[in-house]
Amino acid sequence: MRSCEVCNMSHRLHRLCHEIRSTCKGFVICRSVATRTGVRKRGSRRKLFLNPSNLRIAESDVDWCCVSRGERGGRKPPSGLKQEMNMRSTSIFAAALVVGPASLVMGHGSMKDPVSRVYSIHLEGPKSPDSEAARAAISECGTQPFYDWNELVNFFPGDAEYQASIPYEQSIPDGRLASADNDKYACLDMIRDDWPATQVQAGPRELVWFATTPHNPGVFRAWLTTDDWNATDPLNWAQMVELEVGPVSFVGQDYRFETVLPERTGRHVLYVIWQRQDPVGEGFYAACDVIFGDVDAEPIGACCIDEGCQLITSNSCSANGGEYNGDNSLCAEAACDGGMQGPDSVSVQLVNDWGGGYEASMTITNSIGDLPMIDWELTFDEGPGISSIWNAILEDGDGGTVIRNEFFNGYLEPGASATFGFIVNDGTWPPAFVNAELNGMHAHIEGADHGGGGHDPCPADHDGDMMVGVEDLLAVIAAWGTMDHDMDVDGDMMVGVNELLLVVSEWGGCD
Repeated sequence: MRSCEVCNMSHRLHRLCHEIRSTCKGFVICRSVATRTGVRKRGSRRKLFLNPSNLRIAESDVDWCCVSRGERGGRKPPSGLKQEMNMRSTSIFAAALVVGPASLVMGHGSMKDPVSRVYSIHLEGPKSPDSEAARAAISECGTQPFYDWNELVNFFPGDAEYQASIPYEQSIPDGRLASADNDKYACLDMIRDDWPATQVQAGPRELVWFATTPHNPGVFRAWLTTDDWNATDPLNWAQMVELEVGPVSFVGQDYRFETVLPERTGRHVLYVIWQRQDPVGEGFYAACDVIFGDVDAEPIGACCIDEGCQLITSNSCSANGGEYNGDNSLCAEAACDGGMQGPDSVSVQLVNDWGGGYEASMTITNSIGDLPMIDWELTFDEGPGISSIWNAILEDGDGGTVIRNEFFNGYLEPGASATFGFIVNDGTWPPAFVNAELNGMHAHIEGADHGGGGHDPCPADHDGDMMVGVEDLLAVIAAWGTMDHDMDVDGDMMVGVNELLLVVSEWGGCD
């Protein structure tokens, strides 16, 4: 078979395949090849993850192959395109080798509230889940899909207009909605009436998508099972009604948007798709089990702490003052409201200084409150130029720097700490950090330089016009008594007298 370009790679590098495909101007499709068993399974452009669970093929055994659709009896690739493809694919793959495969494995999240099936199993712990449904899913799929909980994906290449209104029912078959027709996650399609569920009520409801990697532009769509659906039915498009959703905001690591839940009784499924609007057409899928109850019903939703959710056992739920509702439920949200949390503390320590550069360590401590920290994220607008880091993940944020926990050191009980190290090859000790925040709250970094521009030189200038005046005063008054961290200059978790006095003391032009 003559091909436009053949490229074997781990299925985790499928993005490269699709970039090659876009250069081939639509003449390339993607298919999965199970090399070890000799089984070859072809799929359509809509079915990209073809690792059949019944074959038990490991991820390392599955290669991705870009082949010419024109050579299968259809159109022929344009002349001269093969040479262009060879050059382009070579450069793309070389870049991938330089960056390294791990950096290309970019999971993108799932529903946090109501919690999705895949995320709830991840939170229970794939190696020792609590619920019967989770144990059954892991028995069918293995543990890997639930470590890759944020990679439940399918692809719909096209333009932004098409991707805003994709007719998913034409490509994702009935009975395969929870897995997004992705064989790796097929166990999520199991028909069960005991999936861990979130208690909800009819009426306005905020939906929260936990984004491990934010993407813009994109569109969120949501569906709810019809009133005649029950948990013994497979998820199917005929028994789904699409809901209207409001504007989307991005707070911390969460996309938040409103909808209105219609009247239902008992168990139902909320189905949410986050579709990226780009040529590749990557989209992420979440089936969220919910239980509609009376107004006075005790909530059994995800217990949201800091920037994550945690599934809780009976003992730990009671220890946190919550109410436990059985093996297949989560800790009551009310338990979270009774706790106190944040802001927490950050410190930086010098390890070695060689003049013009240094090695340092930073410590994140869950120092305030009686709730565990699920994940941590340190951000700052300006700071030292970190050349290497360990025990943490360094990323470029929106106009600044982001440092996140690794998978093994994000969960911190009250009073516990996590330490990571880094090297600055061009800089002097101590470092200065501008507008540092930990988990979205203002952070005072102990050990840093606070006298040489470590903080915003004009913190009372809330509207950014380099003038402290009436607009800034009105902004403080509007946020009075809240925990608005953008306005909470002194970091005491309350906008109040100190912020007002700061405006008065800095009245006039910023120096």
